[in-house]
Amino acid sequence: MIFAVAFTAIAAIPAEFDSNDIRDRFPLHQNNENVYNRENVRKYAEYASDYLQNGTFRFLSPANGDSATDCANYVSQCLYAGGFEMTDLWYMKRYSDSVLKIKRITDKICTSLNRFNYVSYGIGNGADYTDMNYVWTYTWSCAGEQIDYFEKNFAEGRYEANNYEQFSELVKSKNINTGDVIYQCIDNIHHVVIVSDVSENGIVYISSHNPPLFDFEINEDSWQKSGFSGGAVILKIKDYCS
Repeated sequence: MIFAVAFTAIAAIPAEFDSNDIRDRFPLHQNNENVYNRENVRKYAEYASDYLQNGTFRFLSPANGDSATDCANYVSQCLYAGGFEMTDLWYMKRYSDSVLKIKRITDKICTSLNRFNYVSYGIGNGADYTDMNYVWTYTWSCAGEQIDYFEKNFAEGRYEANNYEQFSELVKSKNINTGDVIYQCIDNIHHVVIVSDVSENGIVYISSHNPPLFDFEINEDSWQKSGFSGGAVILKIKDYCS
């Protein structure tokens, strides 16, 4: 009984998180903070494409015991750098050094229980918590959970392409641009990349983690070699973050 009361009390204490923020290095335009800053997305995509562990965010890998690779984490970072704010359902945070280990353990137990309580909580809302320094949500870190969250909250359109010809037509007709997001395999989302540039004639360049890429060209030859044999889902991200 005493243990349960103590556990509940510790769990109720608000956690303090590190104030180190990538926006200190990639500041948003101060005159209009609601605009999705696609230039910032590109700058951050280049910075983080080969910078797997940057201090603010944890690099995710099954080798480290994580349930996901780093693709969705990287794309979430890019959208955050572009101006979208973290929410209770979409975040990655690093504990402040002042937070006691007992508090971190208590949080880990609570979030782990929530992950498996599918009926009342939902796996998409659960936290994927595998170390004592960071906590993050599935919607931040897993492509299959992320696409649903992005489509509902950040996107103004969703488009599917079964082959490169369809993809190329959509890029031009829907004005796909830097900062938009592409998921691989229509029927089984398993990977996600960020659009880091689009040429005047509609050639798309992507950036990603796992593997780390920056401005990799998607064309008819590279379409299948780059993992798009199962098609692509394009999310056109809104121009405003509000």
